[in-house]
Amino acid sequence: MRLRNRGKFGFWVIATTLLVVVFLAAVLAPINKKEGLFSFILNEAAFPCKRGVQSVFEATNNVWERYIFLVGLTAENERLQRENSEFKNQIVLAREKEKELQRLQRLLALKELRGREYTGARVIARTITPTARTITIDKGIKAGVDNGMPVISVEGLVGRVIETSWHSSQVLLITDFRSNVDVVLQDSRTTGVVQGISPQKCRIKYVSLEDSVIEGELVLSSGLDRVFPKGLVLGSVATVERQDSALSLRVVLRPAVDFSKLEEIIVLTGE
Repeated sequence: MRLRNRGKFGFWVIATTLLVVVFLAAVLAPINKKEGLFSFILNEAAFPCKRGVQSVFEATNNVWERYIFLVGLTAENERLQRENSEFKNQIVLAREKEKELQRLQRLLALKELRGREYTGARVIARTITPTARTITIDKGIKAGVDNGMPVISVEGLVGRVIETSWHSSQVLLITDFRSNVDVVLQDSRTTGVVQGISPQKCRIKYVSLEDSVIEGELVLSSGLDRVFPKGLVLGSVATVERQDSALSLRVVLRPAVDFSKLEEIIVLTGE
């Protein structure tokens, strides 16, 4: 009896095993006919790793592409900034040229130049000290400039040439204490001599106490010193003081020219 039962049990085990093998063969064979079941199991086990490696590669590739993009964007930004700076510089230079042209046009339109020989020049240096007030211009003997020649600007009389070289000259300003210009006041016709006392002030010497001088009155060169032509504007009367002990009026002149901003001038080289 026991032997019969054991025989039946063994039969069912063998039969079940065969069925499982047949089933697996039937199901797995279409999945991977070339590499077999073992290869299929290995591929399935390695799939998560492959997927992870692929994700890391894609992430790294994206980061690199973004880096390349940012580097290119930075370079493009720097190029645009350079071009913008160059464009601004060109605008500044163009405006400077335009303003310079306007100043030169005003200089050449001066009535004092009619019938006279002259040459234009640029201020290339300034010397403003307690003992000397001069400017240096970029024209000299080669351009016909000589000592004693008057120098003017759009605003009025600047001074006279006191030293020359082949390509440059030194001009003594009317504000220098060594400068003396014979003048006449436009309205009162009072005469005197203008001498420099400070970088932006002069005094009018030898004005009589009886003379009627008005503040704001225009002061012109008289031509009596035979250095400066008649009618050049020096400035206007700033203050007038009467002192009991003095023999003349104390008259202060405010120059018409702002010497700190002077850039272009005219040298009167002939009659």
